[in-house]
Amino acid sequence: MSEEKIYIDGIGEIQMSQLRQSRSLRISIDPMRGVLVTMPMHVSFIEAHRFILLKKDWIVKNLLKIKSSFTKFDYNSTFNTRTRQLKIIKEVRENVNISVDDNFIIVKCPEQIDINTEKIQQFIRKAIETVWYKEAKVLLPKRLQFLAQRYGFTFNKVSVRKTTSRWGSCNHVNYISLNFYILQLPDHLIDYVLLHELAHTVEKNHGKNYWAVLDKIMGKSKFYDKQLNNYQIGVY
Repeated sequence: MSEEKIYIDGIGEIQMSQLRQSRSLRISIDPMRGVLVTMPMHVSFIEAHRFILLKKDWIVKNLLKIKSSFTKFDYNSTFNTRTRQLKIIKEVRENVNISVDDNFIIVKCPEQIDINTEKIQQFIRKAIETVWYKEAKVLLPKRLQFLAQRYGFTFNKVSVRKTTSRWGSCNHVNYISLNFYILQLPDHLIDYVLLHELAHTVEKNHGKNYWAVLDKIMGKSKFYDKQLNNYQIGVY
């Protein structure tokens, strides 16, 4: 893998990566990492740069859309992960400090710093994501195993990752990958995503037989699928 970073006015820093597994040049926007460009090995960084400039208006539009979707944290904010509550405290101190215990994510901010700056907001979101990831690695495999046993599915392996393109996946050897952002969803949609991937252990496509498997478990499964479209991966 080869990587380069460029800076474009109006967008900021962009990470470009040549990947052997990439089949096409692709632009994605990660809420925490910014604009990411992946490309096959035969596409040059110069070609990728030209492509980015062609898509600049689209990138700027979607960056603004994502930023406007973020929760704005202040000292009165209430926010909960699955097991912890966020507490933001103003203190006489030099630097931002974060600590995590069994019940709280505690962010201590210097009193002279404006909490509304993008840097501080990203710092808080990063702390939340770190906790979410740790929670997801425990909670999601446990729930997946429970649902698999309850409904008679089997899978070979489960991993929890951070992606911006999909909630989960199941490959041809029944390895299931789950996005830790699933924990943002309501409980019934968490179960829908997990069952969606478990159904792929017996039906690899989204044909009639696949939806019949899900409908047997959940009833009108496409109704839940439409509900899922109301949620954005990585944005809160």
